[in-house]
Amino acid sequence: RDWSSDVCSSDLIGRLKGATIVYVNSKELREGVKRELQKLGADKNFYEIQGPELFGLLGKEAEAVVWADVDTLLHLPDFRAPEKIVWTIQKLGRLAKGNLYLQTSSPDHPLFQDLSRENLPRFYHRELRNRQELSFPPFSTLVKLSFTAKSSAKVNFEAEKLSEELTAFEVSPPYPPYSTTPGKVQLNLALKLKNPGELAKISQRISPDWKIEVNPESLL
Repeated sequence: RDWSSDVCSSDLIGRLKGATIVYVNSKELREGVKRELQKLGADKNFYEIQGPELFGLLGKEAEAVVWADVDTLLHLPDFRAPEKIVWTIQKLGRLAKGNLYLQTSSPDHPLFQDLSRENLPRFYHRELRNRQELSFPPFSTLVKLSFTAKSSAKVNFEAEKLSEELTAFEVSPPYPPYSTTPGKVQLNLALKLKNPGELAKISQRISPDWKIEVNPESLL
């Protein structure tokens, strides 16, 4: 597998002779990647831009696969980001007959170094140690609480109110979601519980207007 700090470069485009899948996880970035490839003179007959829907296509493969926006996931404030990157790379690798390329500004990041050396045990033990130090799962239970309404005043009031009621627990300040819905306002609270039995006590204090997610895919 090849690793590049600048995938959308004329040097790499020149090496991509066969059919290529350009994977862009973020829908918002796909048009930008498309324009960059066109600017570099990439032959549109030899590449296609795909998102996460790619993994649902049976029998899909290509001579090369390029993950163009891995840094977007790497730099998200999500403790599961490294795990998600490994999972995605394994999936993409099975689609590539030849090389898998990553565009990253951090090729020396320990995660990419472990992957380039196919040293997944080292990655696993480092992740486990980091999670234990920060009391992340599997060493705790994470709970995401979300309140949504049309009025920002209503959302702020409910979030502050519940936050004060949960001061006996390790709770984050109210924060907005990563993705928003037009016409709606949302705030989240994140709880970290070291004792799973605490969840039942908390549930009794929370209004049914709140959405509760236990160990969610993402806290964002």
